[in-house]
Amino acid sequence: MLSLRIALYENTFKYFQLLSDSFLGCSTKVALNRNKLMVLMVGPLPPPYGGIATFIENAVHYLNGSGEVQVDVYRTGKRNWRISNLLHGIFEIFLLLQFVFSRKMSRYDIYHINTASYLSFIRNSLYVWVCKRLFKGRVILHIHGGEFLKFYYNSGELVKSIVQSTLEIADAVIVTSPSWVPKIKNVANLKKIYYLFNGFDKKALPCMNSKECRRILGLPFAKKILLNVGILIEVKGHKYLINAMKEVINARTDVLCIIIGDGPLRKKLQQRVKELELSEYIKLVGPKPHNEIFLWMKAADVFVLPSLNEGTPTVMFEALGAGLPFIGTSVGGVPDIITSDEYGLLVDPANPKDLSSKILFALEKKWDKTKIMEYAEQFSWKRIAKYLIKLYERMLTN
Repeated sequence: MLSLRIALYENTFKYFQLLSDSFLGCSTKVALNRNKLMVLMVGPLPPPYGGIATFIENAVHYLNGSGEVQVDVYRTGKRNWRISNLLHGIFEIFLLLQFVFSRKMSRYDIYHINTASYLSFIRNSLYVWVCKRLFKGRVILHIHGGEFLKFYYNSGELVKSIVQSTLEIADAVIVTSPSWVPKIKNVANLKKIYYLFNGFDKKALPCMNSKECRRILGLPFAKKILLNVGILIEVKGHKYLINAMKEVINARTDVLCIIIGDGPLRKKLQQRVKELELSEYIKLVGPKPHNEIFLWMKAADVFVLPSLNEGTPTVMFEALGAGLPFIGTSVGGVPDIITSDEYGLLVDPANPKDLSSKILFALEKKWDKTKIMEYAEQFSWKRIAKYLIKLYERMLTN
């Protein structure tokens, strides 16, 4: 009877896998090679692009390219920002059930589970417990995003207990910057905790100068260009950038602010631009292919990210890799990277006056782009992959 039920479950999961492949583009690659250390990454893949998806895509590419490990991905997360939360929630339940009852999923040496906060953490905590208790594997819980502490401290006792027990059952926890290490240690009694920055792909940078990139993109040559790339949601602070631009334009009118991205606030932000009569100076150009983002970065003069919370945003490393000075808020791991005004400037979050002042200063300053790019070299995905391989090997030998 039990075997009949399991067979029924497996057939049901196969059906939903086919449904997901055709409807949402879900795919799970499993081709085990026992001559290598076997790692399964759990988390989202592009599209759409976000911090965790970008990390997984690049980390897996360079890890598999090393020839030392085989990394497969069990893809979770939204495939499209326009999918309703209800539909997405139902789909994630089926993904979790499929994961639990798939015999292939139990064969890995290490499970590298990537999570953000809120429902993302609750969902991924289940993967942690399944991999540790049911599959008897070694588990890394990788916390991305800047709202984890807000999520934890604003939660009830039940959720806090889930967070603490999940952190403690993991064999290792990774956070995105050194400043997060003591903060997470205050939450739970951890076995091991490490920090790992995000990175950028130097090979993706176009071999063109700013004028060539502007010509391709149809951007004016005589303007100073500010660039912002991110999901159009509240925590990214776009409204503060728009308000700050009003003050910037009062001081000088040779400035164009480009905002790349899509999200639920797009119409609201466009309306705010119109209200402030800034349509000539701020352009919301929508989402762009990820390989095109570097073209916009090479065309720009300054990158601005006015987030209210962050981990260590991937676009920060990409901007620095393109030689762009970075203006960011003093939140999360941003101050761990922007350690000198030779690389960028820090501003107070939710402070348009401070932001406009720093933007004007940045537009006047003569930046050494070569020095910025040299600084960014340490944050390459290739180096990050090497670090992960050492961490994986250490986990198996301990």
